[in-house]
Amino acid sequence: MRRNSPKQSAASRKNGSKGKGPTSSSGKKVVRLNALKDGLFTKEIVVESAGERQEDFDRLEKQIWDYFQPEDSLQAMLVTDFIENRWRLQRVRRAESAELKNRFAASRVMDLLTPPDELQSLHARFLNRCKKYSLESSSKDPRAPLDALATADELEEIRRQLASTFWGVTFLIERMTMLEKIAQSNGYVSAENADVILACCGFGDEAARRCFQLNFVNMELFGKSAANKKSGASKKDRTQKYDEEMTRLARMLGTGEEGSPSDEAPKENAAASEPDPESSRQMSILSG
Repeated sequence: MRRNSPKQSAASRKNGSKGKGPTSSSGKKVVRLNALKDGLFTKEIVVESAGERQEDFDRLEKQIWDYFQPEDSLQAMLVTDFIENRWRLQRVRRAESAELKNRFAASRVMDLLTPPDELQSLHARFLNRCKKYSLESSSKDPRAPLDALATADELEEIRRQLASTFWGVTFLIERMTMLEKIAQSNGYVSAENADVILACCGFGDEAARRCFQLNFVNMELFGKSAANKKSGASKKDRTQKYDEEMTRLARMLGTGEEGSPSDEAPKENAAASEPDPESSRQMSILSG
């Protein structure tokens, strides 16, 4: 156990003697009700810290006193009790009203901070339908496009339910934040994650479609860049092909049709300029 030196003990005693609260009668009167909350059990008649005013009590006392006009000490005592009890009853009613308001406000805060059980089910359904939509929209089955449209409608309904609650919106924002980090790290997101962006924002959202377009461009450019580096092309050739791809992709995004590589491009790279099935799927979404 640590022991103070004599000098430290003397300093502590000196500092402790400096502040012992108010010493005047007026100061003591002010601070004696500092811990008061609603004043239901106080002996005081008028509790100013609880919002009561002396002039209001005096007005009530005069009105009741003038009405009964007591003639002897017994009547005066009964009228006084009636006035004080009436005043205290009003205090109880105010405290009750304030307590109900506080409980209602606390209940609303708890509702916001506590996610409902059915929200967990919505989270799982949303992620499950996102995967289902990605599989259907990339499938070669002739029935897949219709199945993808039905799944997109179901995703829209789930998204609306999520967007109607605080925790649902938080879930959607967290998904978008996670995808943003992936895009910043890799330069693009996968086709499946791009579908999640559309599902989070809404398939008809213009900003989401623009993000989808930019992600498609980045996927194409990063893929071409990796292929050119692997083939050992010079930096000048890679820059030229980058410009050619930008022109082609801009034409594709503007018209919804496949562009063709530059006539000056080597024939051995022509196959690399053709979009793969996943790119064709994304182009159909962009043009739709």
